[in-house]
Order: sequence, then C-alpha cells, then structure tokens
Amino acid sequence: MVTGLIVFHLLYARNKLQKLFPSRDLQLYTGIVTIIIESALPLTIFGIIYAVMGTVGIPSTTAAIERFLIAYYTICTLFFSFCSSQQEIGIVEEKKV
Repeated sequence: MVTGLIVFHLLYARNKLQKLFPSRDLQLYTGIVTIIIESALPLTIFGIIYAVMGTVGIPSTTAAIERFLIAYYTICTLFFSFCSSQQEIGIVEEKKV
C-alpha cells in the first residue's frame, strides 16, 4: 500500500514538472518509480502467498502434507529473506545520508 502511494506521488510530481518544464527530460522520476516497484514487488508477492498459506488448513493426506510443508517452508524462507534484505537496504541508505 505504501509503495503504491509513493509510486503515485512520484508519477504525479513527474507529470506536474513535465507541464511546468516541457523541454526537460524527466526520466529520473521514472527510474525511481521502477526501482521502488522492483524492490518492493518480491516482498509483497511472497508476503501475500505466506499469508494465504498461513490461513489455509493443512491437507489430510500424508503426501499432500509433505508437499504443502515443502512449499510453505520455501515461501517462509523467501519472505523472511526479503524482509531482512529490505531492512539491510534501509540501513545502508540511512548511513549514506
């Protein structure tokens, strides 16, 4: 949700600036939007899948349980690794400032 608001605000600002300065090339704002979308998209996707898998009941057969647990632990690993990488990116950005 927050990512969507940031992207909307950047695109809105880009359109306003383009109207004010029609001769300027404003590709910088498009690049920023792309970076934000790409960095938040994997976390969002794996977060949604993780939430859905957490609310779905465990299957009744043994083979289905094994497949479900393999998929669940894989999604958990990916989700939490992206969560920690997002925090590391934030820490690096704070130190640069």
